[in-house]
This record gives sequence, structure tokens and C-alpha cells, in this order.
Amino acid sequence: MNTQIEIEDENHLADHSIAKTAAPHAKKPSKVKKLSFQVHKYVGVVAAAYMLMMSLSGTSLVFHDEIESWLCPESAPIIGTSLASNDLIFQKCREKFPQFEFGNLIADPWHRPTQVFGSGPEGKKITCESNPFTGEFIRLREGNQALKFLCELHFNLLNGSTGRTANGIGALILLTLTVTGLTIWWRGIQSIKASFDLLPKKATVTPRRRVSVILTRNLHATIGACLAPLLVVWGLSGFYFGFPAFVESAVNLFLPVSSQKKEPEIQSANPGVRANTSMTVDSFVNNARSAAIDFDFVSRISMPDKKKKSVRVWLLKSKATKEKCQVFLDPVSGSVLAVSKSESTPAGDLFLQTLTKLHFGSIGGSTTKFLWLLVGLTPAILAVSGIMIFVQKHLSKKRLHHK
Repeated sequence: MNTQIEIEDENHLADHSIAKTAAPHAKKPSKVKKLSFQVHKYVGVVAAAYMLMMSLSGTSLVFHDEIESWLCPESAPIIGTSLASNDLIFQKCREKFPQFEFGNLIADPWHRPTQVFGSGPEGKKITCESNPFTGEFIRLREGNQALKFLCELHFNLLNGSTGRTANGIGALILLTLTVTGLTIWWRGIQSIKASFDLLPKKATVTPRRRVSVILTRNLHATIGACLAPLLVVWGLSGFYFGFPAFVESAVNLFLPVSSQKKEPEIQSANPGVRANTSMTVDSFVNNARSAAIDFDFVSRISMPDKKKKSVRVWLLKSKATKEKCQVFLDPVSGSVLAVSKSESTPAGDLFLQTLTKLHFGSIGGSTTKFLWLLVGLTPAILAVSGIMIFVQKHLSKKRLHHK
């Protein structure tokens, strides 16, 4: 018999005859299991709607990039001689949209239009396409509105950085439900096989209504136990997205993380890489190139925000190779804080990158993504079955009260 049912029997919330028939020698649940059961039950009921929404929206975004490319094809490459400065590209966007702040861009090595990201009043965001050779604004990249809505809902709860922080708390709730659920389900290594029984043999002598209740509860527990590793991954990665600085500093205690390296450590290794306190975007880029010899094409620039405090510049070695590096710089002085190259990525960076890829199912290409379409529904299934269990128990208590 499932431990969850045993706990309910212990608290007089289910039919005692069922417990005696299906698990006559069941041990009395420990205080830890009782507490875990109460936390799991009430936290699960409160968070069920949130888990359902995150599961459905996340699953619908598994093939986001592929769908986006199909609905909104990329612009054709632009022919030119010398690339425009990054400061000029940002300047042209500011002239076109003075109410927006521009600090992030993605450049294409094959010279398709550069994408420049702006943030405006009331959290509004736009993506501009700019000519990589002249810096001139070309057009607004609208994208698919349904996909944009789903992304904003899933990542930020339609509320910018505040929503992303709330998602970090939601990820902690998912971890709490996973840990308490495993605590309830676990009955020792000797009973591991019985723990996966969806319907104990002797339970079939009970009324059909009770069989349905037992089946729902055991199915809920079995799915949660089998897919607990994935739930932990989604919980940890979701918490990382909500609180990146905290997670990076925590991981850095055990594994080196580039963004956590301090300026004095780098000055001795790169004493010449330093800039004035008044920094332009191109000054940051020049410092990044000086610290990463042979990596000269700027594929991405990200200025500090509420979540990330350093300037980050991504560099490619050439078009024909996937070799790349990420350079972290002090936002005030321009000092190089760390350089993370693809061939020698610090262990902490590698751990966080792998965690991120696992969250989106992109670690194994299309095969993993197809799998994520199925397993991504796990939180939704657990949320719905959990509510069913709660309602069934409530109705059972009503019937016992009327008797």
C-alpha cells in the first residue's frame, strides 16, 4: 500500500478496513513522513495552478526556436566592407526610439542584420534589426505574438524581472514538493518493488470508488518518484534563472564560476587590460579582445542588469569554427574579470550551462526535445492528480461525517 494512504489512514482520513486489507503489517508513519505529508498536501494545493501553467507553457516552448524561424524567417545577409562600431549601432537605435534603453545585441557571423534589444517604459521590450556595416536601423523584428506572450508568461509571469524572481520562488516550491513527495513515497530498499504497485492485489476487494482513489494516489506517487530527477533539475534551473547571482556565488564555493572571479586576481594575469572609468561599448569590446587573443568577432554583448552585474562579451574565433569564449568585465572600470573559453570552460560554468540546457531540453538536439514534449507535462499531471486526491479526500470526509 502506498505510504501516502497509510498516513491518511493513520490520521483517520480514509477507510480503516482498506488499510487492514491492503497493508495489514504497515508500520506507523514517522513524524517526518507526517510532516512531509502535510507540507506536500497544502503547498501542492496552493501551487497547483502555478505548476499547471508553467508545465503547459514550458512544454509549448520546447521547439520555440524552430517555430520562430519557420513563422518569422531570418533576413538575408547584407553585403559590405567594414563592420560598423557597436556604439554606432546602439546610437542609431536610440535616435529611432529615444524612449528606450539599448544595451544588448546579437550579431551574426554571416552578416545578417544585427539584433539590438531595447527596454522601454512599463517594461515594454523591442528588438531592432540594424545594418551591421552602416549601423542604420532597418526594421523592428516583431516575431510571433503568441510565442512572445508564452515566453513572457513562462519566464517572467508577464511582470519583467519581478516575475522572474517570483519564478525563482516557484522553483523552490517545486523542489519542496519533490523532496516531500519522495519522503512520503519511500518505504525502504526492501519495499522498493512494492512502492511501484499502482493497485495492490487485495485492494481489488474494495468498492470501485475506493479502487479509483487508491489508483489515483498511487499513480500520482509513482509518476512523481520516477521523474523526480527531472523535477529536481527543473527546480534547480528555475531557481538559477530567478536568482542567478546567488546561485553562481553558491556554486563558486565548490566549482569555479567565471562571473565570480574578483578583479585583483585578474590584474596580475592581465595587467595591461584596463580602461578608464568612462567606458563606451566599444571600449569594453576592445578590452575583451585584448584578453582573448585570436577571438575577434563579437557575437553578443550584454550590459549589466538587475540579475547580472558584469558586462559580458561573447567572441568567436572565426566563421568556420565553433570555438568561442565569454569575457566578463567590470561595468565601471572595464577591467577583465574572467575569460571562459569553450575548450577550457571552468567546471562551475560548465555545470550551470548544462543545467540550463537540461531545463530547455536542448542538450541532445531534437531527440531530447521530443522527449521533453512528453516529460514536460509531468508537473501538470501531478498538479491535476494532486487536486483530484485532495477533492476525493474532502468528499470522503463529508461522507464519513454524514454517517
